[in-house]
Amino acid sequence: MFKNIVCSNFVRPIARNRLLQIRLCYSSVKQILKEKIANYLDKPERLCCVWRNFLEWNPDLLGRGNEELINKLKQKMIEKSGGDINIEEELFYDLYIFDQIQVHKIITNYQYRGHLSASIDPLNILRDKFVPDSCNIPRKDLESLLNCPYNKERKIILPDESFIGGSQTVMKLKDILIRLNRSFCGSIGIEFMNHTSVDIRQWVKRKFEEPAFVQSMHAPNIKQIILLRLIRAHCFEQFVSSKWPNEKQHGAVGCEILMPALETLIDFGSAHGAQSFVLGMTTTRARLNVLANVFRKPLQQIFVPFHHQTSEGVLLHDDDKYVLGNNVKKVTSNQALPTEFAVLASTSNFVEAIDPLVSGKTMAEQLYTADDDGRRVWPIVIHGDEVISGQGIVLETFRLASQKYFSTNGTIHIVLTNQYNLPKEDSAKSDDGSIYATNVAHASLAPVFHVNSQDPEAVVYCMKVAAEYRAKFKSDVIVDLICYQKYLPPEKSLPKDVVKKINDQRPILEKYCEKMVKEELSTWYEIDNSIQKYEHLLEYSYSKAQKSSFKVNEWLDSPWKRFFEKKLQLVDPNTSLIPSLYKVTVENIISYRSDINTHPSILEALSNHYTMAKENKITWLMAENLAIAFMLQEGINVRMTGDSCEEGESIKRHHTRYAVDSMETRIPLRGMYKAQGYYTNCNSLSSEFANLGFEIGFSQTSPKSLVIWESTKEDRTSLAQYMIDVFLAAGEGRWFRQTGLVCLIPHGLEGKGDSTSSGRPERFLQMCNDDYQNPITEMPIQLVKCNWIVANVTTPSNYFHVLRRQMKFNFRKPLILFTHKKLFFKMIYSPREDFLNKNRFKVYFPDKSFPPNSDQAREVKKVLFCTGKVYYELLDARKNANHEKDIAICRIEQISPFPYHAIFKDMVNYPNASFHWVQEEHRNQGWWTYVRPRFIATMEMIRKKTPSSPIVPQINYIGRSSGYKTAAEIRYQHFLQMRLFLAEAMKIVV
Repeated sequence: MFKNIVCSNFVRPIARNRLLQIRLCYSSVKQILKEKIANYLDKPERLCCVWRNFLEWNPDLLGRGNEELINKLKQKMIEKSGGDINIEEELFYDLYIFDQIQVHKIITNYQYRGHLSASIDPLNILRDKFVPDSCNIPRKDLESLLNCPYNKERKIILPDESFIGGSQTVMKLKDILIRLNRSFCGSIGIEFMNHTSVDIRQWVKRKFEEPAFVQSMHAPNIKQIILLRLIRAHCFEQFVSSKWPNEKQHGAVGCEILMPALETLIDFGSAHGAQSFVLGMTTTRARLNVLANVFRKPLQQIFVPFHHQTSEGVLLHDDDKYVLGNNVKKVTSNQALPTEFAVLASTSNFVEAIDPLVSGKTMAEQLYTADDDGRRVWPIVIHGDEVISGQGIVLETFRLASQKYFSTNGTIHIVLTNQYNLPKEDSAKSDDGSIYATNVAHASLAPVFHVNSQDPEAVVYCMKVAAEYRAKFKSDVIVDLICYQKYLPPEKSLPKDVVKKINDQRPILEKYCEKMVKEELSTWYEIDNSIQKYEHLLEYSYSKAQKSSFKVNEWLDSPWKRFFEKKLQLVDPNTSLIPSLYKVTVENIISYRSDINTHPSILEALSNHYTMAKENKITWLMAENLAIAFMLQEGINVRMTGDSCEEGESIKRHHTRYAVDSMETRIPLRGMYKAQGYYTNCNSLSSEFANLGFEIGFSQTSPKSLVIWESTKEDRTSLAQYMIDVFLAAGEGRWFRQTGLVCLIPHGLEGKGDSTSSGRPERFLQMCNDDYQNPITEMPIQLVKCNWIVANVTTPSNYFHVLRRQMKFNFRKPLILFTHKKLFFKMIYSPREDFLNKNRFKVYFPDKSFPPNSDQAREVKKVLFCTGKVYYELLDARKNANHEKDIAICRIEQISPFPYHAIFKDMVNYPNASFHWVQEEHRNQGWWTYVRPRFIATMEMIRKKTPSSPIVPQINYIGRSSGYKTAAEIRYQHFLQMRLFLAEAMKIVV
């Protein structure tokens, strides 16, 4: 329990966890006091902080005779101890404890703020201009300690929280400071002390404080590997810039170390069991170099897009080579089996938008490979410093990682700090020293390793530690590469002094070669030979690329066989139910375990749906459950997420049922069949941007999964508009990526105000590639060539079939499906027969009251076309107005691709009628601007085919007038507007 502390004048027992055996070689107490007091009275600054503080705490001892001073000091200590005491023992003991506390404080200061004094910036800009003095380590106290001649050799007991001594527990003060500077103020700066986990803090300290880490950094074999990888990275940049000098350059000059860093990360990740890496690059810088030298994509394929040669009728954009996805397999140095690498397609505009897609794809691969702990599939994201701290999607993605059904078990983030977006000097000098782009990661408590890109061995060591951290703790970690960019984009500019510093920088390969030769680890002959071999390979691949053409399948991050073939089976798939499984499925959906105390209101609602199902009346809830259940039975994985997805935003589905007296849950759709697909139903965070991006990445991974994302409220979908525009609307045409994602978007004017009324269908329809000037009338061909499907179903059966149809196609298209709360609450149902007998999704419903080519149809005066819940309001209005024989009401279920053929067949049945489009939305919103030219195109087709037809290519509008808001804020005003346009719809002009 105790050890002895040995002094020249005393021996006393103290606790083992505070002090160990040590000898203090001082002169007598009286002589020391005389000297120190004399020095203090002469020049206080000559004293170290320990003695200065001790004497300042006892001001009445100064200015008196030595004997009186000693007696006074003794009296104070006797009073303090309450009895007989050895003055010399107590004085030394107090001073020694004070020194220990000071040293412990200094060690903690290094751990917290050492990175602010580290040599991490190759240009010496960050520390010189933007680090506040208040944030630095208190160097004056350090200097005062070292100025005392006996302090340098004094031995200090190291605290348990530090590992700078390795196996040593006692070190001299000067050696402690040397090791602290080496660990925290060298080429690596560490931010980790904000983490709440003691185990993580101790682990990081051990990795950077122990003396062994220096030896591992400078191992000769590691240096040889670094040299070869730097040669490849440097030569590739020179080759591309020399062959295509007029092309837009996104080179790696200034950050060539990124390639050896990534390869090191992959090597150590593979050693810890990683078999697949998903990479997202939010910056186009060094992308081609990464593909060539990290993932070993064939150089010939990389060079082909520069020649703009295609053989598949694909239109190439100038930046395609920098943003398209890739999928490569190679054997790493630590594995005999090939490792798979997926580089996700990115965008050159809102670059950080790729972050949640990386997380979604990673989690999907982990699910499909039963990688529950994330050991085999690792995500890596490379950020640019100019965007990681300025775009909210980064923080949203960090927050997603903390959720159960969105966690990837840790992402490795690499930040390229190019330093051409430096903070302004005025704004940077704050108390917290927020000079790093990585400060946004503090919300996730991820440790950050800032490293000087001009120190290759330090960079490689940081990557090794990052791989070990991710493998051990399954959480995020960040490596900040402080580098520079020699060739800036045209829109960027730098101060002259910074430009001069960049131009004065020698290439990192040149400096490292000199170092290797000096250390006799390589020769100039060996280096030149390696350079010539790689240059020969580049020239050979360049000559082959000139004779090759661009192939889409070579630029996909998740290749799907048969999904980009020219020949497709253009059939209308059968989506009907299997009668033998119907009854069992319905009972399993409604059933609940007796040991779970479900809320009575939920049980009552489920009971009502079950009663209707037994009467062959299928409600919306039952239709959705049946669609998902039968897809699961076919082995299809289904994932449904949204802010309120478990209980349901529009459909009160209650797929996840909670016990009222505990947190136990019941999901009936799991375990219904043997060998069924996996079903996920979970609530997400209230951040549509990141959530939708995550689901897009998840859905792009495999064509055998149906992913459903439900928007929280109508207008909140616009928060994810960029994801919708770039990765859904243009996903296949721009990035060659198909997805079968289903977006459930609440929509419908119900008198609840502006913010919860419209799903903005006009925005989705504006991005449809359905060309009304050259229309395609065959629906199967329309579905193949469209960029997405926009539907607005009005029956449970059609809702069932449209979900099933998503997975029956031999291609994948996004489905934008608008839902209406009012329809669900009315308990509208479909007969059981609509789900059987090879029934399919109906893109258009004619009015069944008027059979084709009948006298009743010829007598119709007015035909109303509509979509959505307004159909049922028109039915009620027609019944009240007694116009069942004069007005036909037809509804369109699939708005895009537009059902030209179905409407053509129905229009010819009403030769004596006028045609009108009715919608509840305002005239400049909703569906009108999309359907009007397509109705006219359909009428012109009728006139062209039947010149004698009396049908005039004209369609009239009935609905609300144009407005700047989506709906009236006052409930009375809403119903007044509705009554007016319904009354207009019922008017018949004779």
